[in-house]
Amino acid sequence: MIIDACQSGGISPNDVGSGEVYVPDEEEVDHLVSISPAQAIGDAFSASFSVSREYGDVYVLSACTPRQISFAGTDEDPNSMLTSAMLSYLGYDSSTGTSNLPKDKEVTFSSLYKNVMDNLMRDTMDLGTGTEEAIASLQTPQPTRIPTDLVLFRF
Repeated sequence: MIIDACQSGGISPNDVGSGEVYVPDEEEVDHLVSISPAQAIGDAFSASFSVSREYGDVYVLSACTPRQISFAGTDEDPNSMLTSAMLSYLGYDSSTGTSNLPKDKEVTFSSLYKNVMDNLMRDTMDLGTGTEEAIASLQTPQPTRIPTDLVLFRF
C-alpha cells in the first residue's frame, strides 16, 4: 500500500521515526504517546518481523508520520511531493509529461523507499521566511518495514 495523505504514517502499527506509538485508553480510543528511544528501536525491530503475520504481508509506504502533512505539488508538477518522487524513479518526466521506462531495472520496496527519501532530502521547500528546508525534514516517508526481496516492478 502506498498512501500519499496527511498524517498517513498513522496507518502503521508504530510511527518508528518519531519515537511515538498509538496506545488505546480504557475506552479503546487510540492516543499518540511518546516512548523512550530504546523502546522505539525495539518496537521498530519487532514490527519489522511481526507485520507479516499480523497484517498478512501488507507493506505500507506512507508519505509522512502521523503528525506531518503531505505536501501538494506545484504549478509545474501538480503531483504531490511523494508521488512525484516515485514517478520520477519509475521514469516519468513531469516537465514533458512523458514516460521513459528504464530497461532491465528491478524496483523493490526498499529501493523505492530509498530513492524517494534521497529525492526528498535533496529537494528543498521555501518556508516563506527567507529560508529553505529539506522536504524530508517536513514530510518524512514511513515504511512499515524495509524488505530487500519484495519486487514491485521489473522493466
